[in-house]
Amino acid sequence: MNFPDISKVQTTSGWTLLHCEQRHLPLTSLRIVIGGGTLSDSQKALGTAKMADQLLERHLRQRLRDFRFPSELDLSCDISHSVISLDCLSEDMPRCIEFLGRERHTFQLEKETILRQRFLTQQSINAGSDHPDILSHWMGRELFFGETHPLRFGTGGSLNTVEEIDENTLRESIRKRYQFPDGCVILAGDLSLDDAIGWVDKHLGGANPYRPKTPPAPTPNHGTFALQYDGSEQVEMTLFAHAPSRESALSKAARLGVIGLGGCFLSRLNQKLRIESGLTYGVNASYSCSPSDGMLVISASVDKNRVKEAIDLTQQTLVNCGKNWSKEELQMVKENHKSSVYSAWETIANLADCIESTTVNGLNPSGINERLKEVQDCSIEQIESAMTEISLSEHCLALCGDRWSIRSHAAAADLDFQIYRPQKLS
Repeated sequence: MNFPDISKVQTTSGWTLLHCEQRHLPLTSLRIVIGGGTLSDSQKALGTAKMADQLLERHLRQRLRDFRFPSELDLSCDISHSVISLDCLSEDMPRCIEFLGRERHTFQLEKETILRQRFLTQQSINAGSDHPDILSHWMGRELFFGETHPLRFGTGGSLNTVEEIDENTLRESIRKRYQFPDGCVILAGDLSLDDAIGWVDKHLGGANPYRPKTPPAPTPNHGTFALQYDGSEQVEMTLFAHAPSRESALSKAARLGVIGLGGCFLSRLNQKLRIESGLTYGVNASYSCSPSDGMLVISASVDKNRVKEAIDLTQQTLVNCGKNWSKEELQMVKENHKSSVYSAWETIANLADCIESTTVNGLNPSGINERLKEVQDCSIEQIESAMTEISLSEHCLALCGDRWSIRSHAAAADLDFQIYRPQKLS
């Protein structure tokens, strides 16, 4: 199964247009990618881009209902970009594109709406503080990236930074980003390339070619850190470690290696911590990378009376993850990867999402088939080399749960840990 052909053109109005023709259903999916996600926020008002996008999304959804458009719309804010997603019948797509081109100019911010959205955002942050798994991830993220890194809070900001977001800050954020200073349009479905170019040029106005932004390298704190959450029967464990960057020759092999480490039910961590030891209901490992850096994240919820055992098994498994790969293990991770990739474009909407995610990661969507083949051709030796690159000497282990359990088990494991309170909650 191959990824469908993609046409990439530069429209006369300046847009980068990615077009994928799929005629088997009368449906079309639109994705408008614009630059300036979290990386466009000021340090003291982190979360501005996300709040602005939430306000604009609410406005656009209401206007779609007013005009009785039979379509679904979402607006998401990520680290380096924002994405407007719209799916509808192909015959309605010209009207929908015209609608988006017009409504971004008529959107007005009202003080009451801003206050309400700020309150909802702060409520969401506070709600996260009631969940040890979210707290553990927040803490690990902030420690891994460093105290001044723009990505330390993800996209949402903290209570303090959200409080600094006012009407002028939001208006400037929308003005700078939604005048489309740089943009990419993705159209997939039942439409021709000529129609796609005509609709974009006629209704969306001018834009510069989309250029993905790259975040600065992390300046992490290394070691073990604990956040007390008294009364919890579980201790949430999140481990962040450096992994091969996207530019590394080992990045494709690392994707398979992380699946074998903790990315599927029969992975090594699930075998050790779940099936053999009964320490947890499940372990998850994920891998993300930028041109300059890569990040491995391992997370699990473990019995508060068996923290030391869980830490020891996790670290031992990670230390040995570059050794003793079998042919059966290699086949398992390749089948898992192939299945997850193919399911990513089983619908037209998923197809558009796949093209969008590839583009914002700085890759050429037309090269998806070649990259898939390179991953599937990885050898045991390549995977072992990639996993050996993950070093425990530069990692951050975040523990969130009952303080006495963490203290006693960390002491027994001879861990030098610090009690920590993430800035997300301040």
